[in-house]
This record gives sequence, C-alpha cells and structure tokens, in this order.
Amino acid sequence: GFNMLKEAFSKDNCDCCAEHDADLSVKTMFLMAIATSIDALAVGVSLAFEEVNIWFAALLIGLITLLLSAIGLKIGNIFGNRYKTIAGILGGVMLICIGTKILITHLFL
Repeated sequence: GFNMLKEAFSKDNCDCCAEHDADLSVKTMFLMAIATSIDALAVGVSLAFEEVNIWFAALLIGLITLLLSAIGLKIGNIFGNRYKTIAGILGGVMLICIGTKILITHLFL
C-alpha cells in the first residue's frame, strides 16, 4: 500500500506517454489465459462432480473468459492512463486499510 502511494505521488507520473493501446498480442493473451486458468481449474473440478456436458461447459467458459479478459484489458488501459494517480492513491489507501484491519483482528481477537 505504501509503495503504491509512493508511486502515485512520484514525479515520474508524466502524461507524455499516456496514449498506449491495450496489448492484445498472442503472447499477452496467452499469459492472461494461463493466469485465468487457475480460477477455472477450481470450477472444472466442481463440474466434474456434476452431470453436465464438460466439453460444452469448457468451451463456453473459455470463450467468455477470452472476451471478458480482452474487454477488461482495453478498459483498464483506457482508464488506467486517465486516472493513474487517483487509482494509485485509492488502491494504496485501501491496501493499508485492509492490512490494518487484518492486523488488528489477529492481535486483539
């Protein structure tokens, strides 16, 4: 959290290079697919115990994941460039608050 706040307030945050397009290359999408597959593994295990067509379910989950990942990447790129400082500050404060809550909960309960 403190690192996010430090980066948000640093002088290196120039808007001179803010116009970057979302990287939808095969390499990036493949890495996103691997990261997302960790979550899909949990769903796949639970689907193994249900009476569903596993091939259709896997295809549907894969297509929706691909679509939502690409949309999220593009939206994140657009808003990340516009609201980088504000998002960094809010994210840092939220992480500090969550960490403080966890620390207080474990120390006093």
